[in-house]
Amino acid sequence: MLYIEPSDYRFSSRFSYFTTLLHYSRNYNGMAGNFNAEAFALLAIALVFIALRMYSRILLVGFRKLAIDDYMMVLAGVRALLLPLATTT
Repeated sequence: MLYIEPSDYRFSSRFSYFTTLLHYSRNYNGMAGNFNAEAFALLAIALVFIALRMYSRILLVGFRKLAIDDYMMVLAGVRALLLPLATTT
């Protein structure tokens, strides 16, 4: 939250001071925008690594001999992709 020293605001009443703080706190993104950008960037990197691993596993053992951990990793990647999309507003 952005803090304003009492000597910095123009209005003399307490009500004006708190409405000014409320105004700045609503319009101030702070770290939230950075967190969302970093979270989606890391999600994209993770999905690329999952895709590369699946590609290499299919080349090495074939599609029919994939193990349960390969399928679970794809399922975890899909879940990681759908969860932020469902919770963002």
